[in-house]
Amino acid sequence: MKVPLTVPRQEKNKYSDNFALLTHEDPNERIFIFAADQRLEHLYDDFHGPGVPVEATRPEHIFEIGSKSPISALATHFGLIARYGMDFTDIPYIVKVNGKSNLIGTIDQDPISRTLFSLETIIKHSKSINIVGLGYTIYLGSIYESTMLQEAAQVVEAAHQSGMLAILWIYPRGNFINIEDQQYLSAGATGVGASLGADFVKIMPPPSYAELTLAVQNSGNTGVICAGGLTQDSKLLLKTLDKQINSGARGCAIGRNIFQKKKKDAITLCKQINNLLYS
Repeated sequence: MKVPLTVPRQEKNKYSDNFALLTHEDPNERIFIFAADQRLEHLYDDFHGPGVPVEATRPEHIFEIGSKSPISALATHFGLIARYGMDFTDIPYIVKVNGKSNLIGTIDQDPISRTLFSLETIIKHSKSINIVGLGYTIYLGSIYESTMLQEAAQVVEAAHQSGMLAILWIYPRGNFINIEDQQYLSAGATGVGASLGADFVKIMPPPSYAELTLAVQNSGNTGVICAGGLTQDSKLLLKTLDKQINSGARGCAIGRNIFQKKKKDAITLCKQINNLLYS
């Protein structure tokens, strides 16, 4: 593990401790994020429907799962952590500092997601709540990407200055992107994450594992983790994750495939993911 130059000397031990916590002191530096920012990003869409238990509608559901599962951290927005973190102090948290709803589609307007919370306030509360990292989403290719790139760079700097990790969600989206003509967008995204100094960058899995390997190579010592995506059969999810790890990915950030289950089943899946990553 290399401590970035943006981490001050007095915060290096804290950064190293947080890195060891998030990676479970794994020599491969793998990470398992329970991504639960959908209440803002997707509104109510992910909390009802066939196969989704009623308990998933309760905000406490994600915290109860996170508290009983061997995850690296629970990633969600600061407001939820402020409302429930005092009751679940054992969970390491990654604060998603920006967000937007899905009401305005990409075909209607290029996406932009601005910082929602004061970084100073989040950092201040990291002393009483186990906040170990900051997360930010960039929509690469949007006409507003320069704004998000600048904010993301500031989030990375603020995280490191406070001994925390920085994780960037980078998704190529916008009306000027033609996915078919730009097959190396995933590698481009991970290169952006590395250029901004992120510790990990989360991407949507590219169409092929060969492209994922290229994305990993282009990220240098910034770890690449894959999104879990839409709900799917757990066995298929684990099989896919295994192939992603063999292609060089250093972990995953999974949400709907976990919290759209009953608590017992969700905890079981988390244990299976943990065993796959760290065995």
